[in-house]
Amino acid sequence: MSQDVSAVRRSLAGVSTLVKQEKFLLAAQALRSGAQVLNTTSLLRAEVEEFTRLMEDGCIMLSRSHELRKLFPYDIDYISGEEVALLDVLAKLIETLTTETSKNLEEAAVQVAARREANLAKGRAELAKGNIEKARKILGSLLNEFPNDMPLVAKIGESFLEHGELEDAAAHLEQVADVAPSPLLLNQLGIILRRVKRFEASEDRFRQAIGMDAEDANLHFNMGRLYLDQKRWKDAKKSARSALAINADFVEAQKMERYAQKMLEQETAAR
Repeated sequence: MSQDVSAVRRSLAGVSTLVKQEKFLLAAQALRSGAQVLNTTSLLRAEVEEFTRLMEDGCIMLSRSHELRKLFPYDIDYISGEEVALLDVLAKLIETLTTETSKNLEEAAVQVAARREANLAKGRAELAKGNIEKARKILGSLLNEFPNDMPLVAKIGESFLEHGELEDAAAHLEQVADVAPSPLLLNQLGIILRRVKRFEASEDRFRQAIGMDAEDANLHFNMGRLYLDQKRWKDAKKSARSALAINADFVEAQKMERYAQKMLEQETAAR
């Protein structure tokens, strides 16, 4: 036997097991391949006899399956030499099973999404009650189930932020920023990191945001706020001027520039 024919024979030999496992689509596809081989390939007499036996046994197994009958209540008969008729039946069976599989996958996806939202709501409810550790446990388990769901990670980060848990918020939002950065997210993250006094990380995020949108005056202003917290007066003044170069009417940036200048003058006078 050629390699392809041998592979089809092995698939046919496994049809019985596939039917017992209710893997009807794989069983039907194996039978279709067998019928195609018999219909188009020149085989030795012994090979034809073996294929015929395997095809007959496989069709009987499918026809006797009560579970399959619920989906496809038609006889699946095989008569040697009538492979074309069998291929027509198998095509309809495979179409039915493919549609059913798609339907089941859609239903499963809906159930998964519902469970995801329900557990997210549970975690948020615990946060609202002040049960932070319990919320972390619920939301942590949720992330273990959906580790690559960045929209979910972002929602969890926002939930912690809403309830004042800044370290937790930063940890989750940093994950999102590493995968899908945006000026808005990076600005928010920079502010949170500044508030928890992670100044170096905050500066990195503001620089990243400015690199993506250098014409946003608010980004330069927020960087200046970070420098004020660190008493880096020259840098604060520079950031304020950058903001004012974009928006000359930015009142808070004007105040920042004046304050930074005042502190610089005081430092100079104290020397």
